[in-house]
Amino acid sequence: MGVLDGKVYGEVGRLGAAARGAGSGVGLARRAKGLVECYLKLGKHKLSALVTYTGAVGFIMGSAYSANGLVDYEMLGWTSVGTAFCAASANCLNQIYEIKRDAVMSRTNARPLPAGRVSKLHALGFAAVTGILGYGILDRKTDRTTANLGLANIVLYAGVYTPLKVIHPINTWVGAVVGAIPPLMGWSAANAGDLSHTNAWLLGGALFVWQIPHFHALAALYAKDYTKGGYKMLAQSNPKLNARLGAWMAYTLLPLGPLAVHSHMTSPVFAVESLGLNLWMIRSAEKMLENPVSTAAARSCFRASITYLPLVLAALVIHKKTPKDVQQQEGEAKLTSSRPQAYTTVFASFPLLPCPSFLIQTPEQKGLVAETTTELEK
Repeated sequence: MGVLDGKVYGEVGRLGAAARGAGSGVGLARRAKGLVECYLKLGKHKLSALVTYTGAVGFIMGSAYSANGLVDYEMLGWTSVGTAFCAASANCLNQIYEIKRDAVMSRTNARPLPAGRVSKLHALGFAAVTGILGYGILDRKTDRTTANLGLANIVLYAGVYTPLKVIHPINTWVGAVVGAIPPLMGWSAANAGDLSHTNAWLLGGALFVWQIPHFHALAALYAKDYTKGGYKMLAQSNPKLNARLGAWMAYTLLPLGPLAVHSHMTSPVFAVESLGLNLWMIRSAEKMLENPVSTAAARSCFRASITYLPLVLAALVIHKKTPKDVQQQEGEAKLTSSRPQAYTTVFASFPLLPCPSFLIQTPEQKGLVAETTTELEK
């Protein structure tokens, strides 16, 4: 019986040890998962994903003006990774600076730093690693201009925009500059640092303008929270002006479609699609203007803006044109305009009867006919 008891107790001990080992493994996996979730929140992964998306659109649109006019998908991938790391670093530094303010705001008090899930030193390490990786990837895999733009974005967001939030409402406009940089980064990466084409700035300008109604709606939606956090937003000091500026800038987006078509950036279809999206954006901004302190109107405008951007950028990519397309169309138009109208009639002064124009062709016109005929036969 004693031997049997010994065997039983020994087996129970082994099972217990196995259970404890499994439990520690589960606990380790749970801690790792929690840490990953903290990193995602420190980097504001949803915002960083949107920033990366705008950078990728800039790369694709800029590729049309590159040496071969084609999208280099490997470089697009590296550009996106580098942009994402830079965005995560800037967002983390922003949260480190605002720990105490985030702690008193219901919208942000569950973030990792105010909730105590990670230390400030840990967060600083994360910001440093992501910032170095982002700059390094962009510098090694794209070009120095793109890398410097990524660094400038980190500095502007964490070092200028963030401190300004508690000083003056102009912080929103500085933040709009920050948001306009990622598509320029993408364009730069596609063109070896060349940002001389006006279409690059048209794209960046559109991102700048979009952010005013977007952030003014956000400020109106969380006006009470921002007041508790000590932030200086126009939605608190002058709700009517906040809504009016948002509506004005929404109207400013209207020329985007015609300008993109006129500059040969897209086909005319984009002008039609962007018009519909712009009118939706304007209508939402107008509703907020009708009731500047309404959270329902602010939420509607915010949702419209956050939906508008990915859709209009997707339409931009779908309908993009390349310089080769433009040259081909211009060549066809030139050929058509120079083609002689053999049966066009002209009127002589006397006897006031029409006659075919080929009967009165000058030697120069005859030469043009022969040249055009040869071109058409080819």
